[in-house]
This record gives sequence, structure tokens and C-alpha cells, in this order.
Amino acid sequence: MVMAVLMAVLSCCYIYSRQLNGPPIRSDGFGYYAYLPSVVIDHNLQFTPALNNMAPGATAYNYGIARPLGGTGYFNKYAVGTAILQSPFFVGAHLAARQSGQPATGYSTYYQWANMLSAYVYMCVGIYFLYASLRSMHSPATSLITVVLTVLGTNVFHYATYDASFSHIYQFALTSLLLYLLLNIRSNEGRISIGQLVAIGVVTGFIVLTRMTNAIFAMLPAAIFFERWWKDRDLRALMRSGFVVGLAALAALSPQLLYWKVSTGHWLVNAYAVVGEDASFHWAHPELINFLFSVRKGAFLWTPALVAAFIGLPLLIRRTGWLGYAMALLVCVHVYVCASWYCWPFGGSYGSRPMVDVMSIMALGLAMVIAALIRRRYVLVLAVSASILMALNLTMMYAYWRQFVPFDGTTIGNLLQLPHLILNSQL
Repeated sequence: MVMAVLMAVLSCCYIYSRQLNGPPIRSDGFGYYAYLPSVVIDHNLQFTPALNNMAPGATAYNYGIARPLGGTGYFNKYAVGTAILQSPFFVGAHLAARQSGQPATGYSTYYQWANMLSAYVYMCVGIYFLYASLRSMHSPATSLITVVLTVLGTNVFHYATYDASFSHIYQFALTSLLLYLLLNIRSNEGRISIGQLVAIGVVTGFIVLTRMTNAIFAMLPAAIFFERWWKDRDLRALMRSGFVVGLAALAALSPQLLYWKVSTGHWLVNAYAVVGEDASFHWAHPELINFLFSVRKGAFLWTPALVAAFIGLPLLIRRTGWLGYAMALLVCVHVYVCASWYCWPFGGSYGSRPMVDVMSIMALGLAMVIAALIRRRYVLVLAVSASILMALNLTMMYAYWRQFVPFDGTTIGNLLQLPHLILNSQL
């Protein structure tokens, strides 16, 4: 965790001193964050601070904020979960700005720093609970290697630094926490306490509150409860667990539901359609090949460590039973949903950014492969493979930061030019 934070701080110093990126609060992150200054500073949801602090030449629509069709005022299409998770850091920055005399606009320097700090903290939360989850099944060596490879061998680190204001590092933290809670319950045959059920419900609710399409994560606690029922056939315990978790999840989701109700008059809406964006799912024609293998944004091509993680999923199923089946199914459904989205590349991003949301689950599969290599004494193979995967990922990430590869639309020609561009670049 210390190493990851130091690397993140140094990376952000490099990124922003070289002006490789706009301010930390930018792009989609600007829309996720916009709730905070509007509520805390303006005491409403008209998004005036956001509208007054947009980048030159940008429109509110670029940040996911627009007037709803047939309505008045402004509507934010992004879910409120990321803003709620960032709120302690925002409050600290707001108090510091007021005390120091810095403009308390929600977007001045202290707020930008606080936004980066928030990402570092949630990266550490994700690392801690991912390691704790792995330790419930593996040795310290296997667990540590898996965590290091997950953070530095995939695009997780990128979304804790360059695109830290996006929702993905927060999803990484929440998924790691949920896995920890569920694995802890599974290893304990005793009665599940009310506190544990409430914690599972709140975390699951926040996963949905941060990215609404991640409602599929509810199948993980469901698998645990049905596995318990399958063993003891206690229908009352199953109903009790489902009711408490559902109620806690609904409570966590209530800010989003209330916002939609107040803004549109409906409890459930397609937020993209409200702002007039023609965003839809093409369920019958998912871009599965492109989503997984394309040069443009293919998850396997840009993050080869995911190949090993997928190979480990059957081993994970054998180890964790119903929960393993649910995790494997969740990953498959997640891939299908993302590949069916009208914008399957997900715009400007390093690699396939929605895969960060399930990276903690993939890490459990990756750990099964790593443990098998250690058990068979293929330590040299593991060391060389892990080093290559991390070096490749960090090199590609650096190339993305320097715009040696485009934010979107990468071609084979772009990749062939990389060795020359990187060797001739100046840090």
C-alpha cells in the first residue's frame, strides 16, 4: 500500500507538472463530482458551480449535465455514488479553502488535491481488502504477488492516478470489500449476524449507486445465501437474509432514487435518455470480439493478465462453490453488458476501463493460477511472466499518458510506432 501510494503521488506529480492532463477533476469525473459543490456550496442541485467552472470551450453536455427533455433546470446523468464516497475529502478541502482564503468554488487547488487524495485512499482500501480476501484462501506470498500484479499489471493504477476522478477506482475498492465480507461469511458456518447482513447490503447498494449497471453484483450475496439454504434448508434464514440485505441496499440507493424522483418525477429512469443522449444496449449484437480482442480497446490485448485470470476462474469455482459460480457468471454477464453498450470502447480510456470494476474478482482467478505455479515449483516462470506483464502494462500506460497512443481509436500502426516514440522521448 505504501509503495502504491508513493508511486501514485510521483505519477500525479509527473502528469500535472508536465501538463499531460487537464485538472484532476475532468471529463466523466467532472460529472460524477458535480453534485458536491452544488449541494455543499449552493445548497441545491442546479449545478451552478459546475457550470461556472467548465473548461474553456466545453459545454455542460460534455460533462453529462444537460436540461432534461421537456423539463427545466439541469440534470446530471451520472450516478451519485462516487460523489458520496468523495464527500469527506471534499468537506476537508472546503474547510481548508475557507480558512486559507482560497476561492471556495469547489474547483480550486485544494479541491483538486482532495480529489486525488480520495482516489489514493480508495486504492488502498481496495488493496487491503483484496489482500485480506486472498489470504483467506492462499499463502502470504501468493496473495502479495497477486495484489501487486493486479495493481501494476492491469489498468487499476491508471484509474487511481491519471483518471482518478472517474468511478472505477471506487468500484475496485467496493468490490474488494464485498468479496472480503462474503468470503468471511462463507468460511464461518455460524449464524450470519444482522451487522454482517447490513454491511453486505450497504456495500452492494453502493456498488450500484456508483455505477447503475453493476446491479448484477447482487448475485454474489444471493449465491452465499442460497448456498447456506442448500445446506441447511432453513427457509426462514434465507428470507431473513434477503430482507435485511435488500432493505440496507435500498437505503444506500435512496439518494439516487430521490434525486431522480425530484428531478424527473419518476423513481427509475434511463438517465442518458433524460438528457437526450441516444445511448442504448444492442443485446442481440454485442461486440464481444472487439470488446475482448480488438487493438482499439480489447480487454485481453490491453491487459494480458486478464487471460491468466480467466483461466483461473474454473479453479476458483472448484474452491469456492456457489460463490465461485456466481463470480464467474457475473464476469461473463458484465462482459456481455459492456460489449452490448452502444459505446463498447467506453470513449477515451486506457484499456477497457469497465473491467476495473470486476478486477478484484479477476484477481481471485489470477491467484489460483499463481498458486498452482508456486505449488509446481515454476517460480522462475512466474517471476518472468509477472515482470513482463507489469513492464508491458506500465510501458503502455506511459505511452497513453504521453499520447503516443490516442485516447481512442488505436490502430496497429500506432502500436508499431511505440518503440521509436518511447526511446526518443524525454521524461
